[in-house]
Amino acid sequence: MYHERDGQKSFWGNPLYERIIPSDHILRKLDEVIDFKDNGRPCHEPAMLFKMIFLQFMYDISDREIEEQVRYNMAYKWFVGMSADEHSPDHSTLSVFRERLGAERFQKIFNWVVEEARAKGFVNERLHVIDSTHTLAKVDTIKFGRSKNRDRGKDDDDMKGHPDQDARWGFKKKDKPFFGYKMHAGMDADSEIITKAEVTPGNRHDNQEFFNVAEDGKAGGITADKAYDAHLNHYLLAKDGKRDLIYRRDWNIGKVRERSWIERKFSECKGRHELRSARYWGLIKLKIQGYMTAIVVNLKQMARLAAAPPKNWLACRAVH
Repeated sequence: MYHERDGQKSFWGNPLYERIIPSDHILRKLDEVIDFKDNGRPCHEPAMLFKMIFLQFMYDISDREIEEQVRYNMAYKWFVGMSADEHSPDHSTLSVFRERLGAERFQKIFNWVVEEARAKGFVNERLHVIDSTHTLAKVDTIKFGRSKNRDRGKDDDDMKGHPDQDARWGFKKKDKPFFGYKMHAGMDADSEIITKAEVTPGNRHDNQEFFNVAEDGKAGGITADKAYDAHLNHYLLAKDGKRDLIYRRDWNIGKVRERSWIERKFSECKGRHELRSARYWGLIKLKIQGYMTAIVVNLKQMARLAAAPPKNWLACRAVH
């Protein structure tokens, strides 16, 4: 049963944290930019457990490791709101909490973070970029996949019996198949805040998710690569009065430079927060992984933007 916490009161008190955690520590900056206790939950305990999950995705660590890290790492302990001499929750408590929240709650928290970014003036809606990236399933495809010359774009009986029955074969490129999932995302081009995110099995075509991740009437313009070059997309964008900058198949490369910026964001998600491979089995848990990764990179970006006036930052972006 959750209970109200008295913050970080203990024999040692907050001065201990003030002395050992630098003012420019990334977790201090993140704590300043958003308060998870304001997210519609009056008690402190869920916020503390959520912050532990946040740290997992921030630093790419497991349930068992975060239990130990929060016990001994003073910066982590301060961030989650524990007193210096308090024991961290058991890793199984964290797992149960994550499952009880479910993908829908994590999506709501992601949406809340995006609205906080808007409220702080970080998202200007000039242009949104749409794209997807793949996540490899937590499955040994060599063990479960017998044929090397099959059409991997379709469901394959060779993959029956593996532990992740929601994963599917998809393609990074025409000749580069993968087995797993896709994260489809829409990103505000100027702030690099991910405003929409959806996770699907790997065989879901990018074009099928276009309007699930295109911003709901807020963005002035939309750009995406040629995978999204479809008559319906062009028609609906025109109908909504949006600037249509979807990359046409007959355009020369470099027509819309901003289109490539989302690839850098995906690189951050995969290189620093391990979105390149699945932490779990099953679509619901992969949705949680996708939303949490987006929450982490968004809060990091919000902390960066909060450290510099948006106008100056945008001018700097225009140069680069």
